[in-house]
Amino acid sequence: MAAIDSVTIHNNSGNYRLNATELRTFRNTLGAMKYLPGADLKMGTIGFDIYLQGQGHYLATRTHGKYVKVHRSLIDKNSSFLLPIFNPVESEELLFEFDEVVNIDNFRK
Repeated sequence: MAAIDSVTIHNNSGNYRLNATELRTFRNTLGAMKYLPGADLKMGTIGFDIYLQGQGHYLATRTHGKYVKVHRSLIDKNSSFLLPIFNPVESEELLFEFDEVVNIDNFRK
């Protein structure tokens, strides 16, 4: 998670880039997510971009929920030690659950 340079939230209030304090907290929140093998939930239009080495990657979320979809390439590239867990998975997107509810719509300018 330390490799995340910045995060931009996209919600009903517009776009919001996390400040340094929020970014530290959000990194911890992302790091505590749990993989939900076999789960499939429809995500909303609200989500966020994480930037790794300047390159943005969009993650779809459920607005008032605990779930986020992460593209498999982010897991494969950045967490090779987890590959045995994800290798049987054919989906391009993997579903994770936050430890606590993260209301993406609460982030505002």
